[in-house]
Amino acid sequence: EALKVAQAAKVSSAKATEERMRVANAAIGAKVEAEEARIRTATDKALGEIKEAWQNVASVIVADYAGITVPVVTAMRDDFRKNGCHYRVLKNTLVKIAVKGSKMEPISSLMVGTTAVIWSNEVPQTPAQIALKWAKDEPKFKIMGGTVYFAVFKNISSADGDTFATGMTNFDTRFEAGRSFK
Repeated sequence: EALKVAQAAKVSSAKATEERMRVANAAIGAKVEAEEARIRTATDKALGEIKEAWQNVASVIVADYAGITVPVVTAMRDDFRKNGCHYRVLKNTLVKIAVKGSKMEPISSLMVGTTAVIWSNEVPQTPAQIALKWAKDEPKFKIMGGTVYFAVFKNISSADGDTFATGMTNFDTRFEAGRSFK
């Protein structure tokens, strides 16, 4: 009789444990779903901001800023903004998703590594001119390429660590010529 009571208690305890586990798993699942929904909302918002900002973009510069100190990056941001440009660090994947199927899609090939994205909706030359100035003054600032009215220019020498010379000497001129792409 005592053995039957002990076995019944084990079964009851096992069922109670199983029920607690089911409730705990359901609570964890609800938390995960809520977090995924929050992330989806934030992602959708970021995608919308990128799409809206680049709807009438005149030019975009993509640069690698790895190894640059915070005070220097802050000074760069201020310089770009003072001259009517936008300077943002955006997730490469978000940019690729945001531009997919648009005239900006070719810029996806530049979105690799530690990237800063600089753009202007007004004067196409300004981001290139300021970026070239910073590339001369700050060796770690590497211009990877850019677009002018949706035509992509890529710094072909960036793989060799040459941030300004060979591949970028005519970059400013190309941006001047870029007016014809509109």
